[in-house]
Amino acid sequence: MTAKKLRVGVVGLGIGRGQVECFQLDERVTLAAIGENALKLRRDGMATDAFVATTGAKLYRDAVEMINSGDIDAVSLAVTPKHRLVLLEAAARKGLPVLMEKPMAANLDDAIAMARIVKKSGIFFMMEYPMRYMPPMVKLRELIDTGVVGPVLSLNAELQTGWNPPEGHWAWDPANGNGLLNEAIIHLYDSANFVCGKPVEVYAVGRHYFGTTQLEDSAVLTIRYENGSVAVLNGGGLGTNAMAAEPMSMHVFGRNGEAIVTGRDWQYKAINFATRTDKAPSSQSWETPPRFQLMRYNLREFVSCILEKRATACGLEAALQAQCVVEAMKESIRTGQVAKVRSVAEFIS
Repeated sequence: MTAKKLRVGVVGLGIGRGQVECFQLDERVTLAAIGENALKLRRDGMATDAFVATTGAKLYRDAVEMINSGDIDAVSLAVTPKHRLVLLEAAARKGLPVLMEKPMAANLDDAIAMARIVKKSGIFFMMEYPMRYMPPMVKLRELIDTGVVGPVLSLNAELQTGWNPPEGHWAWDPANGNGLLNEAIIHLYDSANFVCGKPVEVYAVGRHYFGTTQLEDSAVLTIRYENGSVAVLNGGGLGTNAMAAEPMSMHVFGRNGEAIVTGRDWQYKAINFATRTDKAPSSQSWETPPRFQLMRYNLREFVSCILEKRATACGLEAALQAQCVVEAMKESIRTGQVAKVRSVAEFIS
């Protein structure tokens, strides 16, 4: 007997267009509905209704109507942060599993408000942090957990992208993206949390190098973790398009060995690693998806969690931890002092 497919709806065809392409590749999914009120698509100016017609999905101009329609079993909220609360509330009322594009919110207070909606409703919730699901990062986590690299002692990572949003872009709106570091480089902070654990302190130096906004477009962070590990992260928009954030890297030094994950253009593609007794490092590499389908792996995990009725490691705790790091980073930059990272248990215990 053929298994029933999961009917998924996607709200937003900015980054959500890549999600649509990924869901169409998943044999367990029926792309049932798309919510988008823009008449043309951002990537290439294609008419929205013409694009949606190629997918076989039903187009809704009102995303709340789509969520309430009964046409979908799960929803991805791929709109910008300031538009998510009303959609999350609607999904919670319907009991629909939710995938939310990063960052969770413009600020920690907004993130906490949404987390409490999720907690109260009991719906399945997963945050869109694709880097932790890329094969080299999965391998890195395996090397740590199996003792090949062992417990992390220190970590150095870099993500200086060539994409620095122009003046007036929603990413610079304090009530929406709240700056490049919150809107995009939060990928780096989540990846460090994924490898190191629970962050407790941040010391950061950052500033805005281009344009007139007062929000930082680059920062270097030192993060201390509860288990004693330390991460040094260099992230922002100081790179060039020609280099495409290459090398994008994460170098881990563990109790038993070391490993370095490398890539470019927002995707990790290779890992080198060695134990303390190895004579030469081992290497492994993978083909990467097209640029706008970099979320392919985590979307498959989203579907798997729903179909298998299991929890995700990238749920509320991960979402809030990354927001707490951003809040502490901004405080440290402002004060010049070490800032405590608030505990997620304060909000969703």
